[in-house]
Amino acid sequence: MVEELATRADDLENRLNEEIERSSALKTQMTQFTKAELVAEASESLTETQKEKFKVLAESVEFIDEDVFVQKLETLKESYFASTDESKAVVSDFDDAEPLEEEVKPSYSANPEMSAYVSTISRTLKK
Repeated sequence: MVEELATRADDLENRLNEEIERSSALKTQMTQFTKAELVAEASESLTETQKEKFKVLAESVEFIDEDVFVQKLETLKESYFASTDESKAVVSDFDDAEPLEEEVKPSYSANPEMSAYVSTISRTLKK
């Protein structure tokens, strides 16, 4: 009777350990899927190459809960990937610039051999 109870206790303990391992594996898998989904959402506005780099960087971010993870991803994104709107603004400043109308005369003291080359080049550029 005692042996039978001991055997049954061992069996129940083994089943409990298997279920705990299974539960842990499912929780890990669920966390990985959640992380992948949050990374995909955070990287929607990035280019494909930036998305790949972002995924690699996001692998090192610790997952505690969704809100904290999203905040960390946003910080990572802002740190490594500058907004493309800022770069467009810089380019547009130059697009509105007026061309230079005045003739620029170089101020240099070239030797006589080089002055012939310089004058020839400057004449071809003026045409």
